[in-house]
Amino acid sequence: MLPVHLLYDVTPPGLTILYLGLGLVTLLLITVLVALIEGVVLTLLRWNNFRHALLASLIANVVSSVAGGVLLIFMQQVPLLWILVALVLSFIIEGAILVKIQPGNNRRTWLVCLAANLASYLLLILPAYLFSLAD
Repeated sequence: MLPVHLLYDVTPPGLTILYLGLGLVTLLLITVLVALIEGVVLTLLRWNNFRHALLASLIANVVSSVAGGVLLIFMQQVPLLWILVALVLSFIIEGAILVKIQPGNNRRTWLVCLAANLASYLLLILPAYLFSLAD
């Protein structure tokens, strides 16, 4: 028979599924918010019209969010380093996707991608990290 204090560490399967579901919903909401910010920046910098910029940003951010999520698993203990590495990775991944979606002026696409990523990190990711430090 197990000691009673060990049973306190066991999470019921229902709660585990609930926590995973809430985490997935949170990740999806953050991805949509980042895609919206980046879509607006892409539009303001005249990369494409808003509808195409938002769709391209959403596609690129879903791919880079998966990479960032996997990266987070391995870098949980150093969140600031994770933010920097994730920024560089998202720039590379999203830039490559945006170049494929709208071939042409690649240099301009990379610069617009850099501006969009900086905007999303400065407006959403960095404040969320700084807010988490208050706890």
